[in-house]
Amino acid sequence: MLEHTSSPDCVQGAIDDDMMLTGAVDEWRFIVQTLADRLDQAAHAAGTPVSTAADVDAGTPAGTVSSDHQAGPDMVVIPAGTYTAGSTDAEHEAWGVPENRRDFELPQREVTIAEPFALGRTEVTVEQFQAFVDDTGYQVCGGSRWWDPEDPSAMTFNPELSYLDPGFEQTPDSPSVALTRQDAQAYVDWLSETTGESDRLPTEDEWEWAARGGADTAFFWGDTLDEAARYANTYDTVSQAVNGFPWESLSVTDRFAHTAPVGSFEADGFGLYDVTGNARAFMADDWIEDLSGTAGDGSVHDGPVPFPVVRGGAWNYQPQNLRLDYRGAYLSAEVATTMFGFRVVRDLG
Repeated sequence: MLEHTSSPDCVQGAIDDDMMLTGAVDEWRFIVQTLADRLDQAAHAAGTPVSTAADVDAGTPAGTVSSDHQAGPDMVVIPAGTYTAGSTDAEHEAWGVPENRRDFELPQREVTIAEPFALGRTEVTVEQFQAFVDDTGYQVCGGSRWWDPEDPSAMTFNPELSYLDPGFEQTPDSPSVALTRQDAQAYVDWLSETTGESDRLPTEDEWEWAARGGADTAFFWGDTLDEAARYANTYDTVSQAVNGFPWESLSVTDRFAHTAPVGSFEADGFGLYDVTGNARAFMADDWIEDLSGTAGDGSVHDGPVPFPVVRGGAWNYQPQNLRLDYRGAYLSAEVATTMFGFRVVRDLG
C-alpha cells in the first residue's frame, strides 16, 4: 500500500496519506488478531430492561430535557427546521482551509429537518458507557490511534489504549473516547433494548442542524474565536504547553490539556454542550466526499463502504477544524482515536 502511494502516478488526498494508511494497517492487524482470540468466547448478554423515560414526543416543546435511562445521557428536544449546510469559498479563505479538504464542505445544500428529535445534551460519558459494559459484559476491541507523546507530529495506533485509559487522565464525566463506531452502535442498541425507545446515532445533517443551534455563523456563537474558551474545549494555550502539537493553537485558555468533563462550557442555542471541541462525534452516515447528490431531508448517507463520518472539533483541533461545516473521515471501518466519541439520538415519532 505504501509502495503504491509512493508511485508518481498516485495523487494522495487529505485522508489517505502515509500516516493515515499506516495507522489503518496497524489497526486492522490488531483487530483481526483480537477477533481471532475471542472466537471461542461467549457472546455478551442483551442487558437488563429498565426505563425512566419521560413523556416526551413530537409535540413536546423544543429545549425540553429528559432522560430515558438512569445511566443514560440527558436528551434535549431539537425542533424541526431548515438550514444551509456546508461552507463557502469565502469561509475557506478566511480560515485557511487546505485546498484538498475544501470539496468535503462544498457545495452548500438546503436541508430540511421535518420532524423534531431528541439529541444527547452531551457526549456519552465514561461512566455511561461503563454502565452498558457492566450490564451486558460487552467487550470493546481496544486499541486506539493517538498523537504519540514521543513525537507529537505523528498519529500512530497504540494497542494498549482504551476508553478507560486513552493515554491521559479522564473523569467519569469525561466523554468516552478511544471507541469505534461499532462500540457506539452497540451502546445505542442496548439503550433502545432497555428503554423500549428508538435510540440511534445521528445523521450528519441532523447533527449540523442541532450543533448550529439556530446560528448561520462559522461557530455556533459567532464568526470569531475571541471568546472560544467560553464555549469549547480546544487546542488552547494549556493544551499547547502540555502536548506541543506542531499546528496552530488558539490564543485562549480553557483550562484543559485533554478532554474536559462534559458540559464544562456554555451551550449552543438548542441547549447542547460541546458540539465543537472536546470530542468529535461518530455519525450514522458512511463517508461520501461530495454530498451534492444526496437528499436534503436529514436522512442517513449510505456510502459505498462503511467508513464512518465524524463531525465537530476536538480537544486538540486547530481553529479551521472547529467550524461547524468541518467534515472528515478515516479510511477505516474500525477507526478509534482519542479524539472521537459519540452522542445519542432518540426518535420522537
